[in-house]
Amino acid sequence: MTHVTNQALPLLQFAAGLHSYPGFAYGHKQASISSVLKINKSINIAIPSRLEQLNQQIAENLKAPVPELNSSDDDNIMHSIWHWVQTIQIAAEHPVWGRPYTERSNKNIEPVFLFSFPCFHHESCTATLKLVINTFNLAFSTLEISPDFYEHHFLTKALELIEQIKRYHLKGFNPIHFLTAAFELNTPVIFLYRNVMQFGQGINARVMNSSFSEKTPVVGVQLARDKLACSHLLRMAGLPVAEHVMVRTLDSALLAAAQLGFPVVVKPADSDGGRGVSAHLRDELAVKDAYGKALEFSNNILVEKHIFGKDYRVHVVHGKVQTVLEREPGGVRGDGLSTVRQLIEKQNDERKHATDDRRYLHPIHIDHEVDTMLAEIGLNQQSIPSKDQFIRLRAASNVASGGIPVIVDKIKMHPDNCALVERATDILRLDIAGVDLLIPDISVSWLTSGAAICEVNAQPQMHTTMHKPTLQALLGERNGRIPCFIYLSSAPNKKTIQEIVDAMRPFGTGIGVATQDTGTLDELCLLKGHNSVFEHARGLLIDPHLRALLIVVDERDSGILKSGWPIDMCDYLFIDHSEPSLNRKKYLSFTNGIEVRQKLELTNEHANPIKQSVMQAMSNTLTAGHA
Repeated sequence: MTHVTNQALPLLQFAAGLHSYPGFAYGHKQASISSVLKINKSINIAIPSRLEQLNQQIAENLKAPVPELNSSDDDNIMHSIWHWVQTIQIAAEHPVWGRPYTERSNKNIEPVFLFSFPCFHHESCTATLKLVINTFNLAFSTLEISPDFYEHHFLTKALELIEQIKRYHLKGFNPIHFLTAAFELNTPVIFLYRNVMQFGQGINARVMNSSFSEKTPVVGVQLARDKLACSHLLRMAGLPVAEHVMVRTLDSALLAAAQLGFPVVVKPADSDGGRGVSAHLRDELAVKDAYGKALEFSNNILVEKHIFGKDYRVHVVHGKVQTVLEREPGGVRGDGLSTVRQLIEKQNDERKHATDDRRYLHPIHIDHEVDTMLAEIGLNQQSIPSKDQFIRLRAASNVASGGIPVIVDKIKMHPDNCALVERATDILRLDIAGVDLLIPDISVSWLTSGAAICEVNAQPQMHTTMHKPTLQALLGERNGRIPCFIYLSSAPNKKTIQEIVDAMRPFGTGIGVATQDTGTLDELCLLKGHNSVFEHARGLLIDPHLRALLIVVDERDSGILKSGWPIDMCDYLFIDHSEPSLNRKKYLSFTNGIEVRQKLELTNEHANPIKQSVMQAMSNTLTAGHA
C-alpha cells in the first residue's frame, strides 16, 4: 500500500519556464533545453536511500544501467534526472551526446539549479523531462512504495512516450551513425530537412542523406541499382562479373539455370541490401523456391552463375578503398550440448537483446534453406554439433539473411584488388560505394586467382566502424569547418566591421557577414528581413560559397541569448569596449557556452590588432585545421 506524506511541496519544482535553444549553448554540440529547478530539502524522506531505490527500480523497468552517484544529494538528484532523460531519448533512437550543464545558485537556502540538457527534438526532450520529474516527485511523496508503483507510475508511461517520440527519430541505419561520427570528429551539423544533414560549414561542408552525398550522381545510382545495366557497364570496362540472364517467368528462370549450369544465384535485378538473394542453388526445386522469394521484391529477376569464393564488401570513398569487410554466412557454432534449432534460437535471442554491434545483426529464420543446408552435411534441426563446430545455414553471405560482417585490415588487400574495386566505382562515377567482391583470397591478385564483382551499392549500409573514416575522407583535414569570427558590441561600428572584413580578404572570395538586419556574401545581400543574426548566420553557413564568416552581435538585442549561437566554435571573439553595454556581462557569460579560441579587446586604436588577429586565425586554420 502507498502512504502519501503530508509535505506541502514536491521534491522538484520549476523555478522558471523551459526554454529551447535551436543553436549552440552551454557547451552542447547540439540543440538543448534549459530551465531552473528547485530542490525541496524539507521533505521527511531520506534522500540517499529513496534515490537509490528509485534509480534501481527505473533501471529494472527499462532494462538500463543505473546512474553512478558519488556526489552530494543535490548533485546526485540532478545527475539521476539527466541520466533517465537521456536514456529514454536514446531508447527512442534520438541521438543525444555529451553531458548536461548544471550551475547551482548560492543565493537561496534551498538548492536551485540552472540546468541545460542536450537534445535532438525539443518537444520530445521536454516531455521526457516532465515525465522523469513527475516520477521523482511521486516517489518522494510517499512513505512506503507498493511493489507495482514504478510499473504503474513510470514504466507504462515511459514505454508510451518512447513510442510517441520515436516518430521524430532519424530514419534508417546510416544517419545516426554519421551523427555519432560527427560528434567524435567535432564537426558541426546543421539539420536541413528530415534525414538530410549538412556536416561542416560553407564551402567545406558536405550534405548527406544516409550514405548519399550532394556529389553522388543520379545516373551512377540508377546504373548501380539496375544490376543488369551495372554488369553490362562493368563488363564493357573489362572488369570481371558473373554471367547472368534476366528472366520474367519461372519457366525462363529454370531454363536459364540449366543453360548456366548449377549452382546458380537468383536475385532481384533492381533491389539493394541483399534482399531476396538466394545463392548456391543446386537444383530446380531450389530455383523455384528462390524465384518466389526474389519475386517479393521485384518482377525483374536475375539468374546468375554462382561464383565460389569468399564474400567481401569493400567500401570506397572518392575512388580509394576505405574499409574492407568479409561477410561470413549465417550459421551457428556448436557447444556440444545444444541442438541446431536451440543454437539458432539462442543466437537470435542474443542478437535481439544485445547492447553492442550484435544488435544490428539480422536473425536467422528457420526455413527450407536451413533444412537444405543441414541435409547437405547430414544433419537436421535436432542434431547436436560438436563444440566449436561451425554449421553454415545460409548459402549467401549477405548480412540481410543473418550473415556476420568481420573487419579485415585493408593492408591485407592486394593492390590489384584495390585497383579493381576502385575502378568499378570510377566507371559508375560514384563518390561513395560498397563493392561486393567474390574472390578466393583478398590478399592474392584477382589476375591470378580469378574473381567477380557481384554488385556495386550506391547507397551502402555501413558497418558501425565505417562512418567515421568515411566522414573524415569526405570532409578532409579541417573536419568541414571554416574560419568564424564574432564581433560583440553595444553599437556595432561600420568602420570596425569593414576593418575585420578587409583583414579576412586573404581567405579569398566568399566572405560572409551576418548582422541582425542582413546576411551578405562578398557584400552582396543574400538574406534580409529575419531580424535575427542567428537566422542570417545559419543561412550563410549552408551556402556552398562561404569561406569565412563574421557574426556581428548587437548587445542591445537579446536574440542570440534566446536562440543560442549559430556556431559552436569561434576563432576570434572581438569585444568592442568603445560604448557601455547593459547586456555585456550576459553576452560574455553566454560565450562560455561555445569554444572561443582567442579574444581581442577592442579600443579606439585597434586597426593593426584586428588585422594581426585575423591573419593569425587564418594561419592557424590553413596550417592546423579545425580538429
